[in-house]
Amino acid sequence: MENSDKKSTIGVLGAGSWGTALACLLANNGHEVTLWSHSKKHLDAMCVEGQNSRHLPGFSFPENLYFDSCLESLCDKNTKFLIVVPSRAFAQTLEKMLIAGLQKDSLIMWGTKGFDSENQQLL
Repeated sequence: MENSDKKSTIGVLGAGSWGTALACLLANNGHEVTLWSHSKKHLDAMCVEGQNSRHLPGFSFPENLYFDSCLESLCDKNTKFLIVVPSRAFAQTLEKMLIAGLQKDSLIMWGTKGFDSENQQLL
């Protein structure tokens, strides 16, 4: 993510297979990563199991991967975000981040892919 040796704290939004894989990659590269999902139940299960058995079974989580279902907390603790939610939820997630207190100097990246099903546009 950066050219320097300084490691970042990064909030990853979206705990599906793609979001989980990218969160683990960032954590394995030494970043402190917090994975967010709108489903507290899903995050609780991942914490207990030490893996995302629903979407990415068999891959254990790194020690520096944390979990948070509170968007306000995530936006308060991070200024770097990777959004990896389904395409249909991308715009709504950005709006929720703004409401939750996204800081002005935040860096937002996304790994969302696909079409917006309502207007058939690329995201």
